[in-house]
Amino acid sequence: MEHYLISKKENFLKDYSLHEKYKYDLSISGKMLAKYPRSLRFGGLLGKLDCYLDKDEEDKFLGVLEKRYSINKNNIILGPGANGILQNIIKMLFVGPKLNLVTPFYTFHQAVYGVNSLGCEVRYAKMEEDFNVSINHILKSVNDNTKMIFLCNPNNPTGLVIKPEEIIALAKSVKAYVVVSEASIEFSNTKSLLEYKLPSNIIVLRSFSKDFGLAGIRLGFAYASSSFKTQYLKHTPTNQVGNASLLIANYALKNQKTINKNISRVMTEVGYLQNALDALDIPYLKSKSNSIMICRNINKEILRVLEEQDFKVTTVIGENDELFIRIAVQSRKINKLFIKKLKQLKEVYNENFFSN
Repeated sequence: MEHYLISKKENFLKDYSLHEKYKYDLSISGKMLAKYPRSLRFGGLLGKLDCYLDKDEEDKFLGVLEKRYSINKNNIILGPGANGILQNIIKMLFVGPKLNLVTPFYTFHQAVYGVNSLGCEVRYAKMEEDFNVSINHILKSVNDNTKMIFLCNPNNPTGLVIKPEEIIALAKSVKAYVVVSEASIEFSNTKSLLEYKLPSNIIVLRSFSKDFGLAGIRLGFAYASSSFKTQYLKHTPTNQVGNASLLIANYALKNQKTINKNISRVMTEVGYLQNALDALDIPYLKSKSNSIMICRNINKEILRVLEEQDFKVTTVIGENDELFIRIAVQSRKINKLFIKKLKQLKEVYNENFFSN
């Protein structure tokens, strides 16, 4: 069987945006390690907060995105974060209880939550043995009722990359929409789908939360066909994006050196964590993202102790009910404290650090 029904599996990737406060939070993956200049002043911001987004300002911002990503601004959809756009798309497409979503077993679970909330079916496609997304298993999971295939590239939580050419070939072979979140693509040294000529059923989601470190402004965009954009705007609420978000994002887009510095620092920390995990003989997936997934079954007691001592990580339940953890890169200070704690636990629990 190439897929799993959601009713037979627990939600394995918790909503890390809604949990309680921890001192050392290694679950949030939108950490800004580079600092914007202290001279930053959002001139005129307060004067814009008493009105909705001005359409001329929106058009100017679309022009900035057009230039930054070399894409047609007429195909860009702005929304309340990449996840907000995703939820709007799901509400558009999943009208009818017999419809289904196909997604890899390891995935960003917000798409699953959205489809579940509408009473529709989720079909999990099995992964390859090395944790890579299996395009073959995805195709075998698609049927006439499949409205959407949802992918992350790099995948979340594994941090592994799908070749863009494989995604395009997949889209050309199905009738369903293929929605691809590229929230962490800038960390991957991989070409974005935005650099390709795309079939009309591919929708690319981009975020300001990861490389830009601006999760709090709740702004993202989608790149889609002009016909899909027309339908999207007809079926979604107006005024979902505010002036303040655009003003801040516009500033960030004009300060690419800061963004490049942040990407570089994040990937330096990925390297630091990977080297530290190697030294501790803790297996992990070679991430092309800003987070790392430990890929051996962890003793549940380890997770309990970590949380008791104020370290928060994201739990990932495996295809065979293993307990894996995803570590989102933080500052060097927090990363060092986390590795120190893992080392202590490894020494205390010894062969019981992992579960068989």
